[in-house]
Amino acid sequence: MSNPADVPQKPAPAEEAHEGASQRNRRAAVYRLWSAAGDLLYIGSAYNPEQRCIAHKKAPWWPEVVRRTEDWHRDRGSAYAAEQRAIATEGALHNKMGSPDYEAPVTPATMSHKALLRECARIQSESWRIYRSTKAACIANGRAASALAEAHEARVQHLAESGLFPQYVARINSRPGSPGRTPLRGTP
Repeated sequence: MSNPADVPQKPAPAEEAHEGASQRNRRAAVYRLWSAAGDLLYIGSAYNPEQRCIAHKKAPWWPEVVRRTEDWHRDRGSAYAAEQRAIATEGALHNKMGSPDYEAPVTPATMSHKALLRECARIQSESWRIYRSTKAACIANGRAASALAEAHEARVQHLAESGLFPQYVARINSRPGSPGRTPLRGTP
């Protein structure tokens, strides 16, 4: 960029989230890159737009960039949402992903991602069938009082065995009285 004075300064450190705060609570900006003729070249979002623009310097359109504007948001999520709306509506010349005519390429990676999503959905569906059948079996065998707990345990066990839901299983198992955890003293 030929005129650094056009670049707004990053918010003062006092405005930034304190060190150690979670990333999602950290301020982020939607930035726009402009040509000398006033054409909108690119829209992006980042915690540090200056640092992010270093990567753009490899783009063939970078020599056209003379100005960057920034709109700061309270967190990365709101900045990302604003970026996606801007890409869809403002017609930046060099944004591809997120633009109305963008079609994701069909590659082994995207295909395997779709296959993974289908497998996760299948395992989830199976886990609920196991839940319902375990609950019904408990009730039929006179264990109505423990039916919900046993059904829940069977469902979580099925999810754990799949290996596809480790964070969910860990969160469930960390709860007092849940399957895979000894209840804390004083809990029913």
